[in-house]
Amino acid sequence: MKIICPFFYLNLNDALEELKAMNESACDLIEIRLDRAKAYKIEDLIQLVAHAKKKCILTLRSKQDGGEADMDHAVYEKKIIELFQVPDVIVDLELLHLQHFQDTRFKQYLDRCIISYHNFNKTPDNLNEIWKQMDIYQPYIEKVACMPQSKEDVLTLLLSCYEHKTISKKCAISMSDMGMISRIIGEMFGSEYTFCSLTTSSAPGQLPLEKMVEYLNILD
Repeated sequence: MKIICPFFYLNLNDALEELKAMNESACDLIEIRLDRAKAYKIEDLIQLVAHAKKKCILTLRSKQDGGEADMDHAVYEKKIIELFQVPDVIVDLELLHLQHFQDTRFKQYLDRCIISYHNFNKTPDNLNEIWKQMDIYQPYIEKVACMPQSKEDVLTLLLSCYEHKTISKKCAISMSDMGMISRIIGEMFGSEYTFCSLTTSSAPGQLPLEKMVEYLNILD
Protein backbone atom coordinates (compact mmCIF):
# COMPACT_ATOMS: atom_id res chain seq x y z
CA MET A 1 0.00 0.00 0.00
CA LYS A 2 1.33 3.43 -0.96
CA ILE A 3 1.67 6.06 1.78
CA ILE A 4 0.65 9.68 1.17
CA CYS A 5 1.80 12.39 3.58
CA PRO A 6 0.18 15.85 3.48
CA PHE A 7 1.37 19.31 4.37
CA PHE A 8 -0.34 22.69 4.17
CA TYR A 9 1.10 25.23 1.74
CA LEU A 10 1.28 28.73 3.24
CA ASN A 11 4.07 30.28 1.16
CA LEU A 12 6.84 29.07 -1.11
CA ASN A 13 9.74 29.37 1.35
CA ASP A 14 8.00 27.45 4.13
CA ALA A 15 6.78 24.86 1.64
CA LEU A 16 10.32 24.25 0.38
CA GLU A 17 11.39 23.51 3.95
CA GLU A 18 8.45 21.14 4.44
CA LEU A 19 9.36 19.44 1.18
CA LYS A 20 12.90 18.68 2.36
CA ALA A 21 11.54 16.56 5.20
CA MET A 22 9.04 14.86 2.89
CA ASN A 23 11.76 14.04 0.35
CA GLU A 24 13.83 12.24 2.97
CA SER A 25 10.90 10.42 4.58
CA ALA A 26 9.48 6.95 3.90
CA CYS A 27 6.30 8.27 2.28
CA ASP A 28 5.58 7.41 -1.35
CA LEU A 29 3.61 10.49 -2.39
CA ILE A 30 3.33 14.05 -1.09
CA GLU A 31 0.01 15.88 -0.82
CA ILE A 32 0.27 19.67 -0.97
CA ARG A 33 -2.85 21.14 0.64
CA LEU A 34 -3.59 24.59 -0.80
CA ASP A 35 -6.81 25.43 1.04
CA ARG A 36 -5.11 27.12 4.01
CA ALA A 37 -3.11 29.53 1.83
CA LYS A 38 -4.38 33.10 1.52
CA ALA A 39 -3.03 33.01 -2.03
CA TYR A 40 -0.66 31.02 -4.20
CA LYS A 41 0.91 31.45 -7.62
CA ILE A 42 1.02 28.72 -10.23
CA GLU A 43 4.65 29.58 -10.99
CA ASP A 44 5.52 29.07 -7.30
CA LEU A 45 3.84 25.67 -7.31
CA ILE A 46 5.79 24.72 -10.44
CA GLN A 47 9.01 25.70 -8.67
CA LEU A 48 8.02 23.79 -5.54
CA VAL A 49 7.15 20.58 -7.37
CA ALA A 50 10.42 20.77 -9.29
CA HIS A 51 12.21 20.22 -5.95
CA ALA A 52 10.13 17.17 -5.06
CA LYS A 53 11.74 13.74 -5.26
CA LYS A 54 8.35 12.04 -5.13
CA LYS A 55 5.04 12.36 -6.93
CA CYS A 56 2.98 15.28 -5.64
CA ILE A 57 -0.77 15.68 -5.24
CA LEU A 58 -2.27 19.18 -5.35
CA THR A 59 -5.40 19.44 -3.23
CA LEU A 60 -7.66 22.45 -2.80
CA ARG A 61 -10.06 21.06 -0.21
CA SER A 62 -13.34 22.97 0.02
CA LYS A 63 -15.31 23.57 3.20
CA GLN A 64 -18.09 21.41 1.80
CA ASP A 65 -15.65 18.48 1.76
CA GLY A 66 -14.07 19.20 5.15
CA GLY A 67 -11.34 21.63 4.08
CA GLU A 68 -10.77 25.35 4.55
CA ALA A 69 -11.38 26.82 1.08
CA ASP A 70 -14.67 28.71 1.09
CA MET A 71 -15.79 29.06 -2.53
CA ASP A 72 -18.67 28.28 -4.85
CA HIS A 73 -18.65 25.75 -7.68
CA ALA A 74 -17.53 28.26 -10.33
CA VAL A 75 -14.52 29.55 -8.38
CA TYR A 76 -13.48 26.03 -7.41
CA GLU A 77 -13.66 24.95 -11.05
CA LYS A 78 -11.53 27.89 -12.21
CA LYS A 79 -8.83 27.21 -9.62
CA ILE A 80 -8.73 23.48 -10.34
CA ILE A 81 -8.36 24.02 -14.10
CA GLU A 82 -5.43 26.36 -13.33
CA LEU A 83 -3.69 23.65 -11.28
CA PHE A 84 -3.32 21.48 -14.37
CA GLN A 85 -0.69 23.99 -15.54
CA VAL A 86 1.64 22.41 -12.97
CA PRO A 87 3.35 19.50 -14.78
CA ASP A 88 3.67 15.94 -13.51
CA VAL A 89 1.32 16.26 -10.54
CA ILE A 90 -1.89 14.55 -9.51
CA VAL A 91 -4.81 16.93 -8.94
CA ASP A 92 -7.61 16.18 -6.47
CA LEU A 93 -11.10 16.84 -7.88
CA GLU A 94 -14.01 16.77 -5.44
CA LEU A 95 -16.98 14.84 -6.78
CA LEU A 96 -19.34 17.35 -5.16
CA HIS A 97 -17.97 20.16 -7.35
CA LEU A 98 -17.04 18.10 -10.39
CA GLN A 99 -20.68 17.37 -11.10
CA HIS A 100 -21.17 21.12 -11.68
CA PHE A 101 -18.14 21.69 -13.95
CA GLN A 102 -18.85 23.60 -17.16
CA ASP A 103 -15.28 23.51 -18.47
CA THR A 104 -14.56 20.08 -19.94
CA ARG A 105 -10.80 20.55 -20.23
CA PHE A 106 -10.30 18.53 -17.06
CA LYS A 107 -11.22 15.39 -19.03
CA GLN A 108 -7.89 15.40 -20.85
CA TYR A 109 -6.12 15.15 -17.48
CA LEU A 110 -8.14 12.34 -15.87
CA ASP A 111 -5.13 10.04 -15.96
CA ARG A 112 -3.56 12.28 -13.32
CA CYS A 113 -6.62 12.99 -11.21
CA ILE A 114 -7.99 11.82 -7.91
CA ILE A 115 -11.76 12.09 -7.79
CA SER A 116 -12.66 12.28 -4.12
CA TYR A 117 -15.71 12.12 -1.89
CA HIS A 118 -15.60 13.10 1.79
CA ASN A 119 -18.29 12.89 4.45
CA PHE A 120 -17.21 14.06 7.91
CA ASN A 121 -20.63 13.37 9.45
CA LYS A 122 -21.44 9.77 8.59
CA THR A 123 -20.92 6.77 6.35
CA PRO A 124 -23.73 7.11 3.79
CA ASP A 125 -25.95 4.26 2.69
CA ASN A 126 -25.29 4.85 -1.02
CA LEU A 127 -21.55 4.08 -1.11
CA ASN A 128 -21.94 1.84 -4.15
CA GLU A 129 -23.60 4.68 -6.04
CA ILE A 130 -20.82 7.09 -5.03
CA TRP A 131 -18.15 4.74 -6.36
CA LYS A 132 -20.12 4.39 -9.61
CA GLN A 133 -20.44 8.17 -9.99
CA MET A 134 -16.67 8.53 -9.77
CA ASP A 135 -16.09 5.61 -12.09
CA ILE A 136 -17.94 7.39 -14.90
CA TYR A 137 -14.81 9.53 -15.31
CA GLN A 138 -12.30 6.66 -14.89
CA PRO A 139 -9.73 8.80 -13.06
CA TYR A 140 -6.30 7.62 -11.95
CA ILE A 141 -7.56 7.23 -8.35
CA GLU A 142 -11.04 7.08 -6.82
CA LYS A 143 -11.11 8.09 -3.15
CA VAL A 144 -13.92 7.75 -0.60
CA ALA A 145 -13.41 8.95 3.00
CA CYS A 146 -16.24 8.80 5.55
CA MET A 147 -16.83 9.21 9.27
CA PRO A 148 -17.99 6.01 10.97
CA GLN A 149 -20.64 5.98 13.67
CA SER A 150 -20.03 2.30 14.42
CA LYS A 151 -17.58 -0.52 13.73
CA GLU A 152 -20.09 -1.79 11.19
CA ASP A 153 -19.64 1.46 9.23
CA VAL A 154 -15.90 0.79 8.96
CA LEU A 155 -16.53 -2.66 7.54
CA THR A 156 -19.26 -1.34 5.24
CA LEU A 157 -16.85 1.13 3.63
CA LEU A 158 -14.09 -1.44 3.21
CA LEU A 159 -16.48 -3.98 1.70
CA SER A 160 -17.85 -1.37 -0.71
CA CYS A 161 -14.28 -0.77 -1.89
CA TYR A 162 -13.64 -4.49 -2.28
CA GLU A 163 -16.84 -5.03 -4.27
CA HIS A 164 -16.32 -2.02 -6.57
CA LYS A 165 -14.65 -3.22 -9.76
CA THR A 166 -12.83 -0.54 -11.74
CA ILE A 167 -9.74 0.11 -13.83
CA SER A 168 -8.96 3.06 -11.53
CA LYS A 169 -6.91 2.71 -8.38
CA LYS A 170 -8.92 2.99 -5.17
CA CYS A 171 -8.52 4.63 -1.77
CA ALA A 172 -11.06 3.93 1.00
CA ILE A 173 -10.66 5.59 4.39
CA SER A 174 -12.84 5.37 7.46
CA MET A 175 -11.89 8.38 9.58
CA SER A 176 -11.38 8.95 13.33
CA ASP A 177 -9.83 6.54 15.84
CA MET A 178 -12.68 4.12 15.23
CA GLY A 179 -11.82 3.90 11.56
CA MET A 180 -8.04 3.90 11.97
CA ILE A 181 -7.80 0.21 11.15
CA SER A 182 -9.01 0.97 7.60
CA ARG A 183 -5.85 2.99 7.01
CA ILE A 184 -3.72 -0.05 7.88
CA ILE A 185 -5.55 -3.03 6.37
CA GLY A 186 -7.24 -1.26 3.46
CA GLU A 187 -5.08 -3.05 0.91
CA MET A 188 -6.83 -6.32 1.78
CA PHE A 189 -10.03 -4.71 0.49
CA GLY A 190 -8.58 -3.17 -2.67
CA SER A 191 -7.57 0.21 -1.22
CA GLU A 192 -4.12 0.99 -2.63
CA TYR A 193 -3.34 4.24 -0.78
CA THR A 194 -3.34 5.44 2.80
CA PHE A 195 -2.75 8.86 4.35
CA CYS A 196 -0.62 9.50 7.41
CA SER A 197 1.13 12.44 9.03
CA LEU A 198 4.79 13.45 8.97
CA THR A 199 4.55 17.05 10.15
CA THR A 200 0.84 17.73 9.66
CA SER A 201 -2.38 15.81 10.17
CA SER A 202 -5.07 16.74 7.66
CA ALA A 203 -7.88 14.43 8.83
CA PRO A 204 -8.99 12.68 12.03
CA GLY A 205 -7.42 9.28 12.59
CA GLN A 206 -4.22 9.79 10.62
CA LEU A 207 -1.33 7.82 12.08
CA PRO A 208 2.24 9.14 12.30
CA LEU A 209 4.35 7.95 9.37
CA GLU A 210 6.73 5.89 11.53
CA LYS A 211 3.83 3.95 13.05
CA MET A 212 2.23 3.36 9.67
CA VAL A 213 5.47 1.98 8.22
CA GLU A 214 5.83 -0.29 11.25
CA TYR A 215 2.29 -1.66 10.88
CA LEU A 216 2.55 -2.17 7.13
CA ASN A 217 5.85 -4.02 7.52
CA ILE A 218 4.17 -6.42 9.95
CA LEU A 219 1.40 -7.10 7.44
CA ASP A 220 3.76 -7.45 4.48
